[in-house]
Amino acid sequence: HLLPRAFAHDLRAGDKHVHLTSKDEKGTIYSQSGIAYHGILCRDHEEALHAFDDYGVKLVRQLEQDCQGLPDSQSLIFDNPDPAKLQRFALACIWRTVNSQHGDDYRLSLGPYEGAFRASLFNDESCTIPATMSLTRLTLPGIAGRAPLVMLPFRARMKGLTCWQFIIGRIVFYVICDKRPALVALDPARADREKRVVLTNLDPLPMNEWKPMKPFIANMSG
Repeated sequence: HLLPRAFAHDLRAGDKHVHLTSKDEKGTIYSQSGIAYHGILCRDHEEALHAFDDYGVKLVRQLEQDCQGLPDSQSLIFDNPDPAKLQRFALACIWRTVNSQHGDDYRLSLGPYEGAFRASLFNDESCTIPATMSLTRLTLPGIAGRAPLVMLPFRARMKGLTCWQFIIGRIVFYVICDKRPALVALDPARADREKRVVLTNLDPLPMNEWKPMKPFIANMSG
């Protein structure tokens, strides 16, 4: 699985399936456990990532509970006892996506950062790639608060910096892959080094007004 399948099970919330849509293909398909590709990792490498996935799953599940009913504009502060594990969880989600058939289909590449990702994930080398987090802004009619969804990693820009972004439930991850240093203003949200992390809670935004989601919504309705 490109993202741990536990998140697809959580998103189902008792339903039999989650709905999957693509920005390039019309219609919706159904899955019980999210998107999976075989042959991304050998068994040893898969086991090497298990501890990072386990840490990420437990933390995101706790954050999902903590952000329920959180007033707009109120930030959420959480304990992050092992920042390196949370950073590597984010790196693993991106690395698997890039090095899968999905990554081939969309011509995804980590470029000069591939070596640093591999060294951190599989050789236990320290990594200085910044990883930050926030709460999602996205809303949907009929859903109280922010709308949960899972969105695979994609290239984006954040405050002028090149990054990878992905969404799990109501939590947004950003991994900054830019030669320029991360902004000091992002320090409180630095999940890769802070043991008390601040998740900003920006003003709500209807999902159909968020530019990256527009092709997905159009194909789902088509």
